[in-house]
Amino acid sequence: MILGAAVPRRLVLSRLAQEDLDAVAYATIERFGWGQLVVYEARMRGVLEEIVRGPHVLPSRAEPELTRMVGHPAAVWSRHLGPRARHRWYYRVIEDSDSGSEGARELVQVARLLHDAMEPAGYVGEGFGSLTQ
Repeated sequence: MILGAAVPRRLVLSRLAQEDLDAVAYATIERFGWGQLVVYEARMRGVLEEIVRGPHVLPSRAEPELTRMVGHPAAVWSRHLGPRARHRWYYRVIEDSDSGSEGARELVQVARLLHDAMEPAGYVGEGFGSLTQ
């Protein structure tokens, strides 16, 4: 592999991560309106793109406690989506068994999207449990 060459990756959201995104959308509309939802959605898409491009690059960080809990190396990506909206994306990167010879070689599996005030231990394990390898 050439140093600095991008590794092809696919993104998969767990059912619970999708539900988390939906909950953020509903709360945003309720509290701040449709205009802010458009802003948040663009920021969330941007974060997911950043994670796929560089899942091991800052602001990503490995989470040893989470790794012990789910039995697979896992990481978290923190990002402010707005003035009071700081969220953490919990994910892991595994070999992509469905990639074929020409497809993605790594799979980024997002287990949960949680507000930073939420304790991950009560939520993240279930998110990883809903993912298939």
